[in-house]
Amino acid sequence: MLVRVFVVILSCFLFTEVQAQPLRDPTQPPAWAAPSQAAAPVSNSGKLQSIVVSDTKRVAIIGGKSYGRGGQVLGSRITRIERDAVWLADGRKLVLFPKLGVQL
Repeated sequence: MLVRVFVVILSCFLFTEVQAQPLRDPTQPPAWAAPSQAAAPVSNSGKLQSIVVSDTKRVAIIGGKSYGRGGQVLGSRITRIERDAVWLADGRKLVLFPKLGVQL
């Protein structure tokens, strides 16, 4: 009788082991979530991104590259660098923060 009880208990443990499922990685995205495609890179080739002004030097970051006064950018030479704008020899003005027509 004791042997029979032991066999039943042992078989219960074996069946639970057979029915067990592998654990899912909790950091894995759900199966229904399709991988998203990367967005196309935005071209900043002519965009004034930043201006650095110190006591001795002024540098404009345009299209990810740094330019000083006299540098060639967008087919023209930089004539002046101020705190909020860069002037080019052909008369164009690149503004760091353009006004959006909003009056306060």
